Order: sequence, then C-alpha cells, then structure tokens
Amino acid sequence: MVRATVLEAAHPQVGAALIDNSTFVAHPWRRLRNTLRSLQRMFGDDDQVRQREAARLNRLHARLTGTGPDDRPYDAMDPAVRAWVVATLFESIVTMCRLSGQALEQDAMERLYAEFQAYLAVLGDAAGHLPDTLTGFWVYYDRVVAQELENTEAMRIILYRLFDHLPAPPLLSGLPTLWATGRAVAGPLIGVITVASLPEPFRRRAGLPEVPGARTLMQGAYLTVGLARFLPDGWVRAEDVADLLALSPGSDDPRARTVAALHDRIKRAGALIRLVTPLPRQAEPAEPGDGRRGAEDFFREVLDQTGDGYLDWPDLAAMARELSTRLDLDEPEETR
Repeated sequence: MVRATVLEAAHPQVGAALIDNSTFVAHPWRRLRNTLRSLQRMFGDDDQVRQREAARLNRLHARLTGTGPDDRPYDAMDPAVRAWVVATLFESIVTMCRLSGQALEQDAMERLYAEFQAYLAVLGDAAGHLPDTLTGFWVYYDRVVAQELENTEAMRIILYRLFDHLPAPPLLSGLPTLWATGRAVAGPLIGVITVASLPEPFRRRAGLPEVPGARTLMQGAYLTVGLARFLPDGWVRAEDVADLLALSPGSDDPRARTVAALHDRIKRAGALIRLVTPLPRQAEPAEPGDGRRGAEDFFREVLDQTGDGYLDWPDLAAMARELSTRLDLDEPEETR
C-alpha cells in the first residue's frame, strides 16, 4: 500500500488532490482501513454492494477538484488519473509477489489485470485509459513513469515526513514510549525499502537518494514478508489486521478486555525501555475522567482532518465524508 500510494502521489494531479483534500497525514490508519474496506466491496461477489460502492466513490471523486500549488488544475474524475491509480495497485501487487519469492504466473497475472479493468468499468470509465492487453499495460506503465511522474510534495511527505509523525493506531494509544521507539526504528526503514522498490528510471529522474545496501535490505524485507504464506489460513487477512489496529481498549468490542490486559503488560515494558533508551520522556495520557478532552487534542484529532494546522473547507468536507461513510448514506442524504 505504501509503494502504490507513493506512485499515485507522484502523479501531479493525484499529488495536488492529496495535499488539498486527503486525511492520510492526520488519520493514516483510518484511511488505510477505509481503503481496504472499499477494495473488498469493489472486488467482492455481491454486485449490489459493488454498484453502491462505485456510486459512493464517484460522488467522492466528483467533489475533489481544484488547482495545485503550480496553478495546474486537478480533477479526481479524470479517467486517465483514475486509470493510473488502478495501475499502481495492480503493478505493486505484481511487484510484491515477485520480490517476496512467489511471482505470479502469466495466467494469474492476466486474470488479476482483467479484475482491475473490471474495477474501472464498474466506475463507469470509458475503455482505453488502461490498455486492453497485459503486454500493452507494461508499455503504458513505463511511459507514465518516464514522462508524467514528478517529485511532488505529497510524495515527499509520504516518504520522508509521514512516518516521523505517524500517530499511534487506537490499539497502541496510551503507549507513547513504545510507539515512539518502534516508529523511530521502523519509519526510516520503511522509507528506504519503499524508495529501493520504485522503478529505477523514476528514482533517478526524481533525484531520490540511493542508500548503500538499500536494495539488499528491500529484497530481504520482501522475502521475509513472503514467509507469511506458510502461516495458517486466516492469520494474516489484511482486513482483520486493520480492524485490530483500530480497536480501542475502552470500546465495547469483546476483544477489548484482552487488549486492555495487554496494554498493562506493555506499559511495564515501556518503563524498562525508558531506562535504556535516550528518547525524551513523553507524557502518559491522563486516565479517563469526566470524558472531556483538551481543546488542542480536539482540534488535532477531530477538526484538523488534513493535518495542516488550520481549519478550512477540506477539513469540514472530510468530516462529512467520514460520517457519510460510517452511516452508509445514499444520495441525497450524503450531499445534504
């Protein structure tokens, strides 16, 4: 997902739309969960669910128009732009499988490509923006990488700033020391691995740094992740992992009691980590009292959806989109 998002953000129109409207900086875990849920609906067997999700995506994209910082217009309904987003998902899956030691065979790759073509067809986009054949796709992909992608601000944020300030998922809220320690180690590694996995012509043209040993690290990381295929079925389902990360210890979910007990153990481990690491001490959150939260927390967690420090129309629109998604509203309720 990180690699595909970087390639999407490198497209000037997508990058500008992300900067103006996206909540991926302030709410990355929610964005990941919503993306996985949307893909499940679009690739599921229920045609009614698929059509409903396609209509929701079209309403969402129709509202994302504007002008980027370089005065170039962007429009999320542009069929060529939407085709590129789908292309990055398909190509990143193929690349992930190859690097993890389980390359897709030709017939499986053909079927997968046909499914992504069908994804665009359900959205109502005209044929031709993705080539008809898999052979034609690779020519199209190489052309876009070589001629259209740029070193955009959105791409740099994802690679170099997102992980520096990545908020803890709800599952790990209240464990700032543990989260800061893990983020300080994993964040730079994820950035290096992602850059090393990008197409070499784009890396050179965008001036992305070549870290010594990065390709070896990247290949080792993918091969290690590929070992997950030997785990029992159901242990590494993406939607289950995303749901678990979104689980709050104080929720009424049956698993919350187990998570709360695990939190207590992790807090004890965090006390040991503070003794042996130079990380600055971070204030532990106060125990729940009367349910109120500070104004700064409320602004950061609820109002400032785009994470730019200001309350503007995109923040209000993002809140409305999130509420409409959670309530599963139809037109015209969503628009209202």
